[in-house]
Amino acid sequence: EQFIEDVRAGRGERLSGDSEVFSGLVWSGEQALALGLVDELASLEQVARARIGEAEWENYTPRLDPFERLTRRFTQAAAEVLGVESARSPLRFQAP
Repeated sequence: EQFIEDVRAGRGERLSGDSEVFSGLVWSGEQALALGLVDELASLEQVARARIGEAEWENYTPRLDPFERLTRRFTQAAAEVLGVESARSPLRFQAP
């Protein structure tokens, strides 16, 4: 009951009068928005950009050097020609 009272106090008039709001069900983002449980929907990246700002956003995605990209393409092409799974697949070719 304390949780329900806290949610009602925190959400105020934004909260839907629907009796199922506190049924214990799990709501999708769209459903939670319609019920007044959230104010808006956003991805983790959207929230981070809104909080941090564009100027400070850094991309730490590892980049392959040109030789490594070429090697991977060659390996994938060779695997296709030989009819074996590529190195990216969880299934790997193993010689007897």
